[in-house]
Amino acid sequence: MEFNPYLVGNSGGADGDANKGGPEAIEQPARAPNIPWQTRPAALTEFEATLADTLMAMFRDGVDELPAIVARLNAAGPRHPEGSWTEANYQSLMARLAHGQAA
Repeated sequence: MEFNPYLVGNSGGADGDANKGGPEAIEQPARAPNIPWQTRPAALTEFEATLADTLMAMFRDGVDELPAIVARLNAAGPRHPEGSWTEANYQSLMARLAHGQAA
């Protein structure tokens, strides 16, 4: 399993958190299966998986400042869906991905 099929989705959980499962799936751990990707609503796309691999390699190499990340993505990473990477579109894409939205 590569994602959590029990996520409530955009309707949100009891406190409005869109990535929180219902009471039968998350809040009662003794009654729920242990799903490695508790907040992943779907399997990664090929772009997302490539981006994740590229970013992990950068972080291992000590590249962790935004200008250097953007430069390395433009040089050797997956192409941004809108063309070249910029600091603004990198931050926007990371925010969308963090909220479970498609790239």
